Amino acid sequence: MVALRALLALGAALLLAMPLIYSPATLFPFMVGKALYARALVELLVALWVGLWLWGEGCRPPRSWVLAAFLAYLVLAFVSALYGVSPTRSLWSNYERMMGVWDLLHWFLLTVVLSSVLRRPGQWHALLNGNLAVVLLLSLIAIAQVWGTPLPSYLRSEERVDATLGNPSYLAAILVVAIPLAVGFLVRSFLANGSGWAARRGAQWGNLRLALRVLWAGGAAMALWVLFQTGTRGALAGLLVGTVVMPVALLVWGNRQALRPVALGSAAILLATGVLFLLDTAGRFPTPSAPIPGAERHLTSQRLMDTRIEEGSVSIRLTAVRVGLRAVAERPVLGWGPENYGAAFDQHVGAAFFKDRSVYLDQAHNQVVEELVTKGVLGELTYLGLWGTLVWGILRRRRTPTEEVLAYTVLGALVAYFVQNLFLFDTPPMRLQWSLLVAWVVAQEGPGDPVRDVPPASRRRRSASRAAPGPGRIGAMVLVFVLIAASVYWFNYRPYTAARDFEQAMADGGPQVQQIGRAKRSFRAFPQLATLPRAMLFTRVTQRWEEAGPQERSQVLVLLPLEGDLAIAAEPMNSRVLVSIISFLQTAAPSREALTGVDPLLAQLRRVAPERLETHLLLARQAFLRGDDEKACEFVTAYVARAPQAARHFVELQQAIGEEVPGGCR
Repeated sequence: MVALRALLALGAALLLAMPLIYSPATLFPFMVGKALYARALVELLVALWVGLWLWGEGCRPPRSWVLAAFLAYLVLAFVSALYGVSPTRSLWSNYERMMGVWDLLHWFLLTVVLSSVLRRPGQWHALLNGNLAVVLLLSLIAIAQVWGTPLPSYLRSEERVDATLGNPSYLAAILVVAIPLAVGFLVRSFLANGSGWAARRGAQWGNLRLALRVLWAGGAAMALWVLFQTGTRGALAGLLVGTVVMPVALLVWGNRQALRPVALGSAAILLATGVLFLLDTAGRFPTPSAPIPGAERHLTSQRLMDTRIEEGSVSIRLTAVRVGLRAVAERPVLGWGPENYGAAFDQHVGAAFFKDRSVYLDQAHNQVVEELVTKGVLGELTYLGLWGTLVWGILRRRRTPTEEVLAYTVLGALVAYFVQNLFLFDTPPMRLQWSLLVAWVVAQEGPGDPVRDVPPASRRRRSASRAAPGPGRIGAMVLVFVLIAASVYWFNYRPYTAARDFEQAMADGGPQVQQIGRAKRSFRAFPQLATLPRAMLFTRVTQRWEEAGPQERSQVLVLLPLEGDLAIAAEPMNSRVLVSIISFLQTAAPSREALTGVDPLLAQLRRVAPERLETHLLLARQAFLRGDDEKACEFVTAYVARAPQAARHFVELQQAIGEEVPGGCR
């Protein structure tokens, strides 16, 4: 089935473009389009792979400890989701993150397909180099951002560069995987022995190899410079650790004939990083003529040398880790469920965290802690076990020098990814990079090319048997394609239309009833992801409440309550949902008596997020609206006593109380 193989190769090539995708018509355009594009392509690749398998093309998954560990991790994630605080959130995540067990399943399937179909080294070289080409394009876009080159509006970075990822950290996480691989391909090209295709093609191969060397060297240099421009400390730390691990691990476990090129490649990365750091520290870092706003405040050297932990992202990350570790004790075995770190955080964070800010943390910003909190001890063991089998899958084999160079640069890229994720969390574009490396390791565990390794006589018999598949196989193939087509429609197209319709509803400046009607169509299109949009809708309607007339208000009060019930049913421990609904009900209450219905929701919010700033703001506001100024003051003074700097958030409420009680809250 040459056509199926060609389509599969085309689909894999198109999948590599996922980091470049942007969906301007949807909610969270930097994430939704990428995730749905990748999932749809993976599902199509699965259909093509099953078709090849049923046709007898020898595409069975290899026997692999890594694949078994990945499957165990996936199964554990699913079990944890079922027993977590919100199975809906665990399975589907939300539009902002697009993760969850459903997303993880796709990366597992991609690993199975790639490791089953790509068996020859040349096929993997083509795929990995195609990925490097995409990273090169990302680097060029980022450089254009730095130098003020005219770009489409969605590519104009307001601060640090992010290319098409929407976040500098996401871009940096891709770069730290690409840099070791680019350098690895560069140094291994000098070990080519001139046999096989290269020897037959002679000068043509020489010219192509020279061009590839220029691309590898230039791509690695640009990616490293862009990495500095992102100002991402965790990613740079990951790159340095992965770079050091490559030659050290090869010296201990690998074929030492490959040590020299790997050591030279590592030295080149470390030297280039040191030069950039010194230039940056000395103020001689290449400066564009029209730098992006605020770029001078985000020099990597300044961020690395900033040892203060009381402020900024470092403080938030440390708090996220500490609170997460406290939350583990409550649900130690299977955790809170994938993607439910936010519920654990809100349950256990103290008031001191909100002394001068109000932040919703739905990720631990440390993947190891994230796994422990959301999947428990069992999940942590399967996660670390997967990483252990990945490393062992590389170390346990001896290869030819050229392939050993690639193997240990893959190891360096995996280590860099793991280390940078101690300061971040997974996203779909990052998981694509990780899945490519995992699939390469899995393919290494299996046999070689299943077609090339079969004797000619057996190959002819196998070809004859493939020529006329039975009706059972044909029926199975048709069924698979029908199921995949249904999945692409229900789980990719419909979420896309839902995200698009909600974005249009939010952009609509017309009557609130019309806005709500469009939003409800979005919710019906894909209810599994409707919780966050529902919270956003409640917030929007609350902000525009004063503009609405009496008739419109009565219509809104008929349309919205059911949406609140559905949102709370889907994620009962989501404080953001509860806050948005309570704020609306307090704003829209026609009388003091109507506020009584808010009390159960406030009690639930107090259980879900007992020390969040919003909880106590709403408690104080509820008391004030019911005319109990003394009770409102008690809430204010008690919270400010625990977090003095949070007093500024209560100023407006205290002023309102002061109009009725001379002196306000004392």
